[in-house]
Amino acid sequence: MSAAFIDFQELKSRLSIADLLAPLELKLVRKGEQFRGPCPACKSGGDRALVVTPAKGAFYCFGAKQGGDLIGLAAHVLAVDMKAAANWIAARLASPAPQAAVMPKRPEEPVKSLQPLAYLDPAHEAVAAAGIDAETAGEWGIGYAPKGTMRGRVLFPIRDRAGTLQAYCGLGENPRWRLPSNFDPAAAIFAAGKIAEGELRIATDPLDVLSAFANGVQALCFLTETVSSLQLEMLASLLDETKAELIF
Repeated sequence: MSAAFIDFQELKSRLSIADLLAPLELKLVRKGEQFRGPCPACKSGGDRALVVTPAKGAFYCFGAKQGGDLIGLAAHVLAVDMKAAANWIAARLASPAPQAAVMPKRPEEPVKSLQPLAYLDPAHEAVAAAGIDAETAGEWGIGYAPKGTMRGRVLFPIRDRAGTLQAYCGLGENPRWRLPSNFDPAAAIFAAGKIAEGELRIATDPLDVLSAFANGVQALCFLTETVSSLQLEMLASLLDETKAELIF
């Protein structure tokens, strides 16, 4: 039997990210408006690697260079996907004794990344119409999707700094850009894995990123309409790691 549908937005409206600190057994210390401490998931980054900001409903792990909302926090700490994390949180909310909720068993092996969609067509006319040649599309893993949940769109892979495939964003019409419902766009920076030392520009969208690279300028973009303090922390961490220099 399939699991019941979980409305991510409704779930987040019923629970604060701070409510998960004790259930997730996080040993964090309050510092002003934030909670900071070691990350039990990645076990790297020191004793201040994990930061939770209740006012923003967000977290960021400097060890894994990964952040997001309360569902993303549960997924990161428990090493499960977003759907499993949402189900775990929902089960806690429905329980008359939340402290008795069973923690999902942490897998012994690292969580596997998504597999690239083999059916994407980098030479499709829709890709060319977007101003992307087949060679560039192949290099970036971009292609037209003839099937799937984003059928009829040109898909751009979203990868983390380590190159792990997190999701695809789809270019099309109404809306122009579409993201999977179980993916938190605030937890990712498009093209983060391609940044090295040198000049760096913040672009408006993935197409603008490709245009910048084609003109010899490194670029990245956020996948949200507004930029949160958490995303700025992610950007600062990336700049510190790559020694890249922002240009405007």
